[in-house]
Amino acid sequence: MKTFLSAKREATFGMGCFWEPSESMLKKKGVLATSAGYCGASPTAKTPPDYGSVCYGREWVEAVRVVYDDAQISYNELLECFFELHKSNPNSRQYDSIVFVDSDQMNDAESWLTSGKDARYKRKADNYPISLVKIEPISPFFKAEDYHQRYWQKWRVRFATIALLLAGGSGFYDSFFPAQFLENAISVRGLCNALVSAGCVGVLLERLIARNVKELKPGDLILSLEQSLK
Repeated sequence: MKTFLSAKREATFGMGCFWEPSESMLKKKGVLATSAGYCGASPTAKTPPDYGSVCYGREWVEAVRVVYDDAQISYNELLECFFELHKSNPNSRQYDSIVFVDSDQMNDAESWLTSGKDARYKRKADNYPISLVKIEPISPFFKAEDYHQRYWQKWRVRFATIALLLAGGSGFYDSFFPAQFLENAISVRGLCNALVSAGCVGVLLERLIARNVKELKPGDLILSLEQSLK
């Protein structure tokens, strides 16, 4: 385990489909960085994993690694954020609700979970019981393919662009142009539709080609954050 003079620490959680929780955690005060990835594998699991092997097997968990400043948010407060924000499915290993702990985090996590179970605590939003949360020793964490990182940030822009192009392809904008311009309307509409098709092909190729899964050792995400701030 790498040590740092700063107050930066790492924590890893299984939070269901990692797209939304990785962004939601990043909005919490004191959380400095997140990475979507794969963790919790069995000893016989294929390494490095890929999205296909995770989706079609039961050996990996979609996980979120978090870098946080413990001068701004404590580990116990981070556990509360995890429980508030996770999108887990207890019937799926891939989407299970798991706190992955190292030796320094074990006691705090077990105490937090035991207290919650004793109080029969349930999440207010949907009555999800804390008793379904698991604690497991930390295992190798692999950062997922690039297209999974900041997924919704990318797709909000893509969805907006696709909507605008589809509108153009349907002739929605025709009324905004002078009549003489509409002589080329078929070309404009065709261009918009062609761009939508090209974008869809690009997304498909991105998923087929991307294989840049990388193991992050403890402390690597902190180092990456610090290097990006220089």
